Amino acid sequence: MSHCRTCGKMIYCVTANNLFKQPNNIMLHQIEALTGLFLPEGNEFPVHICGPCEVSLREAVGFRERIIRTQQRLMNSKSITQALQEIDLEEVEKLESQYTAEGREESKSEDDDYEEDTESEASSGVKEEKTDNPNKIVELEKAVTSTEESAEPPAGVSDKQAKPTEKLYVKLSFVANTKHTPRINWSKLTEEEIVALKRERRKRDCICELCGRHFTCPSNFKVHLLRHTGVKNYECKQCTLKFYTPHLLRRHELAHLSEKPYPCQYCGQTFADHSGRIQHERNRHTNYRPYKCNKCDKAFTVNNKLKVHMLSHSGVRTFHCEICKVSFMRRPHLAAHFRSKGHEQNAQSVIDIETVNT
Repeated sequence: MSHCRTCGKMIYCVTANNLFKQPNNIMLHQIEALTGLFLPEGNEFPVHICGPCEVSLREAVGFRERIIRTQQRLMNSKSITQALQEIDLEEVEKLESQYTAEGREESKSEDDDYEEDTESEASSGVKEEKTDNPNKIVELEKAVTSTEESAEPPAGVSDKQAKPTEKLYVKLSFVANTKHTPRINWSKLTEEEIVALKRERRKRDCICELCGRHFTCPSNFKVHLLRHTGVKNYECKQCTLKFYTPHLLRRHELAHLSEKPYPCQYCGQTFADHSGRIQHERNRHTNYRPYKCNKCDKAFTVNNKLKVHMLSHSGVRTFHCEICKVSFMRRPHLAAHFRSKGHEQNAQSVIDIETVNT
C-alpha cells in the first residue's frame, strides 16, 4: 500500500499510477498549470496518485481549458453578443446529438431484446418437438445449427462490436496542455529563434495569490514567490550581499571575477551574462524585436520595455508621492520628482508645519 501525493490518503489499489513515470508525468505539468506548484520527486515523498484525485484533476483541467477557450473566443470576436449566441447554438446542437445517440441505443437494445425473445421461443419450440417426436432428432439438430449460423454477425463486424463486454475499470485520458507539433530541426534555427521557442514552450499562466501579478515563466514566478518571503539563503563569499537563488548568486559572482565569458557574435564585445549579450545583439546588430504590443504596432527587444510601454495604454500610475499628491507610471520618474526643487519646497513646508504644531 502507498499514499497519494496530492491528497495524502492511503491508496488500496495496487495499480495506482506513478506521477513521475511516462506517460503519467503529464499530470505534473497539469498540476503546475492549475496551482503554480511543480511537485518534486523526493526520497520520502509519495509518488502515486489515487483514482479520485485523478478524476478531480481531469475535471479541473477541462474547466481550465474551457475558460481559456471561452476567453479567447470572446476576445477574438467582433461582437460579444454574437459570440455568446454561437456558443448557445453549439450547446443546443450538442444536446440534440446526445439525445439522438441515446434514442438509437435504446432502439438497438429493444431490437436485441426482441431477437433474444424470438431465439428463446424457437429453442423452446425445438425442445417441445424433441420430446413429442424422438424420431426427428436429427432434423431438429440441423434446424438448430442453421439458426445459430444465421444469428452470427455479418462479415466486417468484429466480435467485440457484436458482443460488447463489460469493463470493470475505465481508463482515464487527459488532454495535454500543448498541441502536437512536428519535430523541430534545432540545427537550422538561429540563436534568437531557439531562445524564443524555448521561452514559448515554458509559458504557463501563473498567478501570485499575494499580490495578483501574472507570470508566464514558471522560473520567474518561483523567484517572485521567494521575494515575498524575504528569505535569502545564498550569500556571496566576497561581500555581504545575499540572493534568493543560486543562479542570481552566480551572476553576482561574475562581477567580482570581472569575467565576461559571453562574446557578441557580430563585433566581439564581451558580456558578463547571456541576457546582456542578447540584448546588445538585438539593439546594435539584428534589430530583432520579439515583444510586440497587442494594442499598437510597436515592438521591443526586451520584455521590460514592453511592460513599461503597456503602462501608456492602461494609464495606471502605481508610484505615488504623498507630500505633493502626484503619481507616476514609472519608478525612475518618481525618483526624479524626489530630486526636484518643487518636491523639496513642499517637503520643507510640511516639516515647518509639523514643527509649529509641536
